[in-house]
Amino acid sequence: MIRIKKAPQRFWKDNEWRMRHATELQEKYRNEWVAIVNESVVAHGKDPAELRQIAREKTRVKGDILVDFVEGDAHIY
Repeated sequence: MIRIKKAPQRFWKDNEWRMRHATELQEKYRNEWVAIVNESVVAHGKDPAELRQIAREKTRVKGDILVDFVEGDAHIY
């Protein structure tokens, strides 16, 4: 049996906040990763794994942390 872990409610609130503040984020953190906890950017930079660790240390959050890339230019994936 496969278990699917549900993200905490905080994670979804952070995602909604990210979408509402997309323009702001793009102005400040263009082409960087951001870690968002409790509707606030707690870390930003080039390495998403490092940001997760920094965010955990700063906030003491044990569950999922929203880490997202803020595109500033066209990217091909």
